[in-house]
Amino acid sequence: MTRRERSNRPDEPHRGPLVGVRVIEWAHAHMGPAGGTFLADMGADVVHVERPDGDIMRHTVGTWGVNHMLPKGRNAIFEDLSRNKRSLALDLNKPAAQRIMHELVKRADVFLTNMRPAAALKHRLDYPTLSELNPRLIYCGATSFGERGPERDSPGLEMMGMARSGMLFGSSVQGQPPQHPTVGTSDRLGGIGIALGIVSALYAREHTGEGQAVYTSQLGWGINLQT
Repeated sequence: MTRRERSNRPDEPHRGPLVGVRVIEWAHAHMGPAGGTFLADMGADVVHVERPDGDIMRHTVGTWGVNHMLPKGRNAIFEDLSRNKRSLALDLNKPAAQRIMHELVKRADVFLTNMRPAAALKHRLDYPTLSELNPRLIYCGATSFGERGPERDSPGLEMMGMARSGMLFGSSVQGQPPQHPTVGTSDRLGGIGIALGIVSALYAREHTGEGQAVYTSQLGWGINLQT
């Protein structure tokens, strides 16, 4: 029986091409976790690390008039972004929690974050620090406006990515105010960029044996989408 035939047998669960890949996801809100969700959908073992009071998306009731809440206090968007993942709460302001993260990274293939570069440096979760612990590590940093330049540590959310990249202009009618096409477009597009960068780096590691850092941004992918 060929591998393709075996994978298509109806009595076997879908495992995906990234089975055996472990991802530590120190990310919050939408873009970072979206990237991790795509990897989890492909079979990766993704551990979502959040602060003790929970990821912000656990507490987001709705956005732009869209209600996220489900029966029994469940949150639709948080469940979407958390499917196929495990979760761990850590207070990374404490050195003991940072040591736990370092131990996780030593046994991981990928470290994914959409925290600002200054926060990664503060918590000893920057690429130079983690690559010393695990030279084969794929480190992915996702930001709003890019990892270089004066706005590398500027915060940003969905609407800012849409506006700054010109996506709102592209969806508007001349003479009318810009129209937001749908919730999460910029964040989810950035998540696709995260997954693409990580999968490419994993493929490169198969040939070189070396890890690397990859970076992506909402602004960059928003501009790219419009060619």
